[in-house]
Amino acid sequence: MEPADFVLNYFYKILEWDIYKYLIPEKRLPPAEIDRKLESCSQVFHDRASRCIGYQLDSDIRHTAGLEKFLDVHINNIGDPNQKGSYLLNSKEIEYAVIRYYAGLWNARMRNMDLDADPHSNSHQDPDVYWGYVLSMGSSEGNIMAAWMGRDYVGGKYLIVDSEKSKVVPKVGRIISQLKG
Repeated sequence: MEPADFVLNYFYKILEWDIYKYLIPEKRLPPAEIDRKLESCSQVFHDRASRCIGYQLDSDIRHTAGLEKFLDVHINNIGDPNQKGSYLLNSKEIEYAVIRYYAGLWNARMRNMDLDADPHSNSHQDPDVYWGYVLSMGSSEGNIMAAWMGRDYVGGKYLIVDSEKSKVVPKVGRIISQLKG
């Protein structure tokens, strides 16, 4: 067996999965069975994590200590962080602070916070100041928003992509061709 075949077989063995193992039955499982399945799932992921040699992530997630207190609250960053919303558990103030921090690192022209704070104000932001929002993961939504903003920035010219690098980007091109700035 060639070394490359050995490596591929090794990874295929690790990635074997049973599509029936975690199916949700029509009737609710007893709590002990739910716990057993969750424990099994945890073992599978921890086993795979111990063998993971790379991807666009940081597997050293010890920085989450202390954040577990937020896991039982449905916090959501829905909507524009620069505008008040009606969802009480939004994270807009934190999101606003993160965006402002990174804008400062890039020496971006700062927003007038008073204009953002008053939804009834007739004054408008200078169009050349920064705008942004925080994504929880960023993949598809981040690609769509980046392409959309890029298209508008260059005046609706062309979106040039390497289709070998991303399967999402051609879809993004089709989506933003339908969007009007």
